Amino acid sequence: MEYRFKADEWNGLNPAERVRRCLLWAVEAQEIADKAPPELTAIYEDIADQWAKLAEEIEQHSKSHPAGGTAIAEDVRDDNAQKLLRNVARDYEDMADTFARARKKRQANG
Repeated sequence: MEYRFKADEWNGLNPAERVRRCLLWAVEAQEIADKAPPELTAIYEDIADQWAKLAEEIEQHSKSHPAGGTAIAEDVRDDNAQKLLRNVARDYEDMADTFARARKKRQANG
């Protein structure tokens, strides 16, 4: 994964691809948090949570405001979009599992 963020590139992405990238960055941030020194863990976890929240907001907005951009549900017109949606769903499930494990670990460590 290339770690960069370019606004011009971001603006050209469809909502499904934006969601996918946010989820990937959320998972990466959580993995960093899991290995970070204790004084940095919460900061990385917050970054992961913010990426995940942004992904959710983009998805909800694209569903409720299709005039402002193609709704994710409408992106299923071709096979590539369907594959992307399946990947987004899988990434979301993986991310949710990662966050659940991290929260259990934090709770267990007090």
